[in-house]
Amino acid sequence: LNCMPGVASSASLLTAAFRVPSAGLRTSSCLANICWYRLRRGLPPNGNERGPLTDLPDWTFADGRPTPFSTSGQQRRHAANRQVAQQALAAMESVDLAAKADELRQRVQQAEAERLRPGLRPKGDAMLA
Repeated sequence: LNCMPGVASSASLLTAAFRVPSAGLRTSSCLANICWYRLRRGLPPNGNERGPLTDLPDWTFADGRPTPFSTSGQQRRHAANRQVAQQALAAMESVDLAAKADELRQRVQQAEAERLRPGLRPKGDAMLA
């Protein structure tokens, strides 16, 4: 919308100065695809939301005392990490328990086989040899 004929508006001058060729870059769909890719994998939409710069404290005490959380996000991520660690430990314990149960079952089967082995006698040609 030009109020004065013959005089270009500042908006049209800006768009002409920063016009990108049509065969050029289109980033909105690309960024949306990256965002969707990250969300499908349980990651935050932005890569800067997690990591050492956001998860670790900004400073530490010289005597080794634990540093208080500087943001509520740090506290939330710490609680979530603790819960994931507890779930991993519980899963590892169940795997260890299943391995011990399987080992015990195999030992019982071996003991039963050893118990039955002396009771079997060779038959037929094996007995004549």
